Amino acid sequence: HPLPVTTITSATGPDCELHSKSFQTPADPGSSFNWSVSPSSRGTVSTGQGTSNVSVDWLTAGAATIAVTGTNNTTGCNSSSTFPLTVNPSPKPSFTACFDVVTTPGARKFVLRGATPWVPGSGVFSGNRVSYNTANSQYEFDPSGAPAGSYPVTYTYTNTYGCDAAASPVT
Repeated sequence: HPLPVTTITSATGPDCELHSKSFQTPADPGSSFNWSVSPSSRGTVSTGQGTSNVSVDWLTAGAATIAVTGTNNTTGCNSSSTFPLTVNPSPKPSFTACFDVVTTPGARKFVLRGATPWVPGSGVFSGNRVSYNTANSQYEFDPSGAPAGSYPVTYTYTNTYGCDAAASPVT
């Protein structure tokens, strides 16, 4: 009866505060796995406890360690591993419209402004009728021909760690 293999691997991409990340050990149907995060205030195992695959919800930025103990269900013998990492801070973008939020279906496209931080290539506006104009390198809203109604526009920013966050939408 071999000991469970508890080598921890991580899904690709950064570990970001307020995001989830998957971790795993080699599958072993004859074993159960107990996962933990240290310090516990840094994150929580949200799904998969007891299995070889878990998802961790990161709560705060800083140094953290994922730990797993695998237990052979027949013998009760166990093995453990740890995986140190750094949880990167997520950005805190904001979006306050610096344009008239009321328009008509016959109006021209207008540039979306008022998002911070604004770093070209790191911020993206999205929503129905939003497009990126390559000629002026700006995001625009096109009301031309739109039926009357509300159109939420969201600004999402990705920081140097690869962590992203969206500001509250402007309608």
